[in-house]
Amino acid sequence: MLIGAMALVGWVRLLPRALGGVEERAAVRLREMIAAEVDAQLPADVPHRRAEIDQTVRAWTKDHPAEFQKWDHEMVDRIASEFRYMGDDGRKHVFLGDYDSYHWLRMARNYLQSGTTCDRIVDGICRDTYTNAPVGRTNIYNRSLHIAAIIAVNRLITFFRPGFPIPAGAFLVQALIGTLGVIPAFAIGRRVAGNLGGLSAAIVLGLNPNFLERSLGSDDDVWNVVLPLFMVWALIEASASPSSRRQIAYAALGAVFTGLHAASWSGWPFAYGVLMIALLANLFFESIKLGLRRARSELSSGAGVRRAALVVAVFYFSAWITTSLAGASYSAAARSIARPVTAMLRIHPRGPEVAAGAHRMPSGESVWPYNFSIIDELQKVAPTQFARWMGGQWVPLAGCLGLLLLALPQRRWRWWDFALLICAAGLYRYGLTASLAGNWQLPALIAAPIAVAILIDLRPNAQPAQEDRSAALIVTVWFCAALYLSPSGERFVMLLAAPFAIAFGAIPGRAHLWISRLIRERQPRYAAPVSAAVFVVLAAWTIVPAEAGYLEARNYLPIINQAWWMTLEDLREHSPPNAIINAQWDYGYWIKYAAQRRVTADGGSFLTHIPYWLSRALMAPNDNQAVGLLRMLDCGSDAMPQPEGRLGAYGKLIAQGLDPIAAQSMVLEIAGLDFPAARARLARSGLRDAAQAGVLASTHCDPPPAYLILSSQMAYLKWSQLGNWDFRGAYAYENERSIPEAAAVDDLTARFGMPPADARTLIQQVRGLRSDEDAQRFIAPAQPHSTGWIPCRSLTSGELDCTPNLPLSQRAMIAGLVYRPTDTTLKIRFLSDDGKVQQRDGTPALVLIAGDEEIAEHRVDSPTDPEVAVMVDPAQSRVLIGPSNLLRSTFTRLMLLDGRYSPLFTKVYEATVIYGETVTTWKINWPDLERSSSGPNPAKPSAPSPGA
Repeated sequence: MLIGAMALVGWVRLLPRALGGVEERAAVRLREMIAAEVDAQLPADVPHRRAEIDQTVRAWTKDHPAEFQKWDHEMVDRIASEFRYMGDDGRKHVFLGDYDSYHWLRMARNYLQSGTTCDRIVDGICRDTYTNAPVGRTNIYNRSLHIAAIIAVNRLITFFRPGFPIPAGAFLVQALIGTLGVIPAFAIGRRVAGNLGGLSAAIVLGLNPNFLERSLGSDDDVWNVVLPLFMVWALIEASASPSSRRQIAYAALGAVFTGLHAASWSGWPFAYGVLMIALLANLFFESIKLGLRRARSELSSGAGVRRAALVVAVFYFSAWITTSLAGASYSAAARSIARPVTAMLRIHPRGPEVAAGAHRMPSGESVWPYNFSIIDELQKVAPTQFARWMGGQWVPLAGCLGLLLLALPQRRWRWWDFALLICAAGLYRYGLTASLAGNWQLPALIAAPIAVAILIDLRPNAQPAQEDRSAALIVTVWFCAALYLSPSGERFVMLLAAPFAIAFGAIPGRAHLWISRLIRERQPRYAAPVSAAVFVVLAAWTIVPAEAGYLEARNYLPIINQAWWMTLEDLREHSPPNAIINAQWDYGYWIKYAAQRRVTADGGSFLTHIPYWLSRALMAPNDNQAVGLLRMLDCGSDAMPQPEGRLGAYGKLIAQGLDPIAAQSMVLEIAGLDFPAARARLARSGLRDAAQAGVLASTHCDPPPAYLILSSQMAYLKWSQLGNWDFRGAYAYENERSIPEAAAVDDLTARFGMPPADARTLIQQVRGLRSDEDAQRFIAPAQPHSTGWIPCRSLTSGELDCTPNLPLSQRAMIAGLVYRPTDTTLKIRFLSDDGKVQQRDGTPALVLIAGDEEIAEHRVDSPTDPEVAVMVDPAQSRVLIGPSNLLRSTFTRLMLLDGRYSPLFTKVYEATVIYGETVTTWKINWPDLERSSSGPNPAKPSAPSPGA
């Protein structure tokens, strides 16, 4: 059974690389493209036309089967080819699918080429000099298990097949490790629910859709599920073993896996804390049980207490050693036995990785954007999405009931056991469908019936089969702790995959044990064949979650494609070696690996100010400010609050005593000025000559060659929320909510020069906010916008008739737009309070006309929809809709207007894939920025070297 489960999971994990797999997913993508194109051409007020068009298409394909089949095969081949590359072994391979996976690839390649994962070692510290350019950063994951596994697999395969590419080997790593996770899942499930429980747990874990989605791209997430599984398996065996030697050996083995986990992930205290809480709970339970028995004058050896205490002590001290050897800061999580418990309880709702930074926020950093808020994997998880990631709508309920079964007797149920199960089913159903306010409420609801079951177990006539509660306690604590984190984001739902699979498998496993025992007692002659038949029938319990995992793997496509790969190859071949590539953090690891050039930001830059400045440059209303901010980043960056932040202009201004908001405003102001004007502005602020020179070295140096990469997919991302961050609102939210209104008004008026009436309004607004999420939406609202040009019908006299179908809110959308040279009218369709669909006319706040030479702006008096602006391109009969700052932005001028109004950027490369993504490379014209200034600048320092 174990081998069969491993074979099934391994096959599914290899499915995205299977022969023909990409073609199958490309065919699905083609159907989606056709449907989207049909929808885009349909007016909103005639939805019945979709059925007519579908019928026409089906009729044509039926009448012209050969033509359609030829066209279909050609299109599928073209789409599939966009996700493949030619390896050094002369064969085509599918791209590795994730963003972060290319970080591990580059570290592995570094080691294979130079014997170290580091770009440089400075004072014994491993440095990544290709990121946060030009200042670099400390590489904290330079000794990851994931890197070691990629290197080992690559060396093994290239011994037999020279030229086998590293990315293909990295894909095999996730397949191998994910398949190995089946072993402890099967062993734990088998211990708590028999063979069928083990088989079900192994399959449900290995085919968990969320686990597959997060690991098929070959990021290191697979280790964060598999290593805790081995830890739990070892500690369950230690707690259940009657031999002291085995207890010590298994507990020490669990500590070894803890050390390996600490070497792989900064969030290792989560699993460690969970296990310490569970082991201490088991010790507490055994102590109470012993005390009650002695109070009732019952004989008891106290073996359970000694066993639990021994496991806790050995695991605690062994983990201290192994995590220290792994280079982790054990003292921060486990100074004493109480410390790991409090560390677990203090885990931030957004997850163990970001908790430490969030709780040690340096002074002044609270007014800066919380960059993690724009990451999709850290967004709140809706109940429907949670159910999908678990495998289906009813699957979460089954998992919760299975968890309760672990706490109930395996045989001879009493009436209260049935009553508890029935009541728990209703309670769990309510908890999984209700909108509970806090992360802790659902785990509390799930734990309540389990606590009752454990209390019942303390009754005088407790059955011998219930003596060992350790496995059930460990799985229950693990399940509830992971469930506490799960609503905070997709990546934390994955932490629930293992305990959920064990709990889910308990239902068929316990059912099979009960039925088999019943058959043996009543019909022993037919016990074997009937038990086998029941086993097969109950195994069907796993079909629904297994099918969900299979579909996830079958439909998986890489994020990267040929448009990006050709762009990065062009950069590697044609850009100078010292060039800096400016791009959103999403693409940083790709650029470092494939283009082999330094980048302004990557996925590790989110703990700094860099993502804000990049977004602010893309939101800049003119080229001077945009290029000035990019020059600031390429001269000294802004890696605050990390140590390299002292090399940036903001860090230097803070060191001179400027207020954080004043320093941010100063950097924004001087970045777009020429050298003399910037120096004069710094002088007026009271800075001495030496301080002025230091700041200007980080804003107005002679920068290295630099490029900007943009993708049309960025229109769907949330970077603009960072660029729109309102520091005044953030300051008011952090500092003015708890002081008297008069004092708050005086502070805002003095600090920002706000009129008292505006300051009072702002204070009232921030005091009405109820959560950090509300504050985030208030300070940087996500405003609706079209993700690309909307085609229009040309009417007489230059008029355009457009059908944007753009949502404005949950209750309203822009269904139509009519542009006339004299006015622009919006057709707003909305749902009224009585539930009826109605329509009204509206007017935007601003209309921008993209002419031959410039963009003309026309403000509308008394607009009905002041949050909406419209850009019209009359020559091509198309429009853009969105907030005015986005339509005026650098991103719009370059990506959507092809740079025709941006002389400081020159397009040097463009690549497009058939399903729509376009990637463009822009060379930044530093000399043109100088010529746009009032005069020649004095001699300026160069940017820091790549080895900084």
